[in-house]
Amino acid sequence: FFFFKQKTAYEMLRSLVGSEMCIRDRCRVKQISPISGHPVCFTTEALKYGQTGFFFAIVLCQIANTLEVKQRKLSLMYQGVRNQFMFFGFSQELILCLLLAYVIPLNIILGTRDLLFLHWGTPGLVIVVFIVLY
Repeated sequence: FFFFKQKTAYEMLRSLVGSEMCIRDRCRVKQISPISGHPVCFTTEALKYGQTGFFFAIVLCQIANTLEVKQRKLSLMYQGVRNQFMFFGFSQELILCLLLAYVIPLNIILGTRDLLFLHWGTPGLVIVVFIVLY
């Protein structure tokens, strides 16, 4: 059996009503979005953070895939990495990711959010490992 303690009117904050109060009570992550000012849990902000994280994951998978395709033809150990255009493309792709995630006007227009370093491509690390091992 679950027992819930009901809050009295004195315990409720004036600014929180109904579902907002429940959301604030259950949220364990104390991250506040700098764009909307709302907590990230249980809002559309969580979706925007997730989409930005997966965008970073796609970029990391593209880089890993490019390096693996190159390694299948000519080993990186013997030939080295002499393709300057490839690294120029990698750097431009990473700069674009950083701009999309950390420039606030782009956050508002495109719906992206700033990520913690831990969330940079974390969803794609498993795929990167499979690409490298396969």
